[in-house]
Amino acid sequence: MARASAMELFGFVQSGASRLQHTVNQHLHLLSAASPATGHLHALSIDGVALLIVSFLDGESLSRVQGVNTAWRSFIQQYKGPLYRSLVEERRVFHTVITSTSVFKSYLFSLRHEFDRELAHTHAVHPTHHALEQYCASTENHGFVAMFCDIIEFRDPRIARFVAWKRQSALSMVLAATPDHVMNFRKRSSYVGPITFVPVDNPLWPVFTSSSVDAPGFMGYAFDHVIMVKGYEALKDTVVKSILKELMIFDTTENAAAYGRSVGRAPYAAILEDEDAQVQVGQAERISHLTFSSPLRRQLSKYPVAERIRRMRDKIKAVDDCIAATPNNTSCSSTPA
Repeated sequence: MARASAMELFGFVQSGASRLQHTVNQHLHLLSAASPATGHLHALSIDGVALLIVSFLDGESLSRVQGVNTAWRSFIQQYKGPLYRSLVEERRVFHTVITSTSVFKSYLFSLRHEFDRELAHTHAVHPTHHALEQYCASTENHGFVAMFCDIIEFRDPRIARFVAWKRQSALSMVLAATPDHVMNFRKRSSYVGPITFVPVDNPLWPVFTSSSVDAPGFMGYAFDHVIMVKGYEALKDTVVKSILKELMIFDTTENAAAYGRSVGRAPYAAILEDEDAQVQVGQAERISHLTFSSPLRRQLSKYPVAERIRRMRDKIKAVDDCIAATPNNTSCSSTPA
């Protein structure tokens, strides 16, 4: 069930709650849907329907629902443990989970970490984004598509981090329609900072098929793990495949080395459990701050880059205020959105 669909159902559930509660309890004699301690579904009473719906919501939507009325707030507070545990542990809404004294605080600290990362990324691309925004606002046929880092994401956050490290120079590439659009920008814009442009309209994009690999620990090519951001699907087999090339994903250094010996050369690979590489990935992140797309970035993409920074700072302050107001075993009045 999509988040939007779940939110739409709240209107029906809330408006008919009293009447349905009486009818269900009188004629079907159903019990309450879940135990607050476990969150396991036992039967679909009106509470069960409500709990089933809210279990599909993210933290921001849970916050909005708590603002509907006192009854909804009390209901979500009653089941906050299972709901936030599901977000953090089962649905894995965060790339990095920060553990704390309660599942709700773990959610808050993880949310703040996500905001911090996105704010650092936005600061890093601010000069380029600002220059492009100014140019696009004054040029009807500007021809700019997106930055490469904004058109893809990865299912596995570990793979996202290692691919970003291996292809870090590609993250800041700016995709333009044609070389002519790039030349026009160079002539008319006063921006003098470095920008690497990649023309999308290129009949010479290489066409290649990655070799089939059957080896222990091989987790596929980086390209296999790509999720295209909506609207950019047509670029997957040209731009994305050419930039990621033959980057392979292995689980351990031992398996990558064994494969290298079998083919007579070291593979071009990201190795997820390579401790030395993990250190280098962390160092690269602290220097460049660039990351691939995320739901948060897409949510903010409609705003100019300066407004994105302001909104993220507001979100961080809201999280900090909530953390400060949250004892170890309870939650604050509302989840920061």
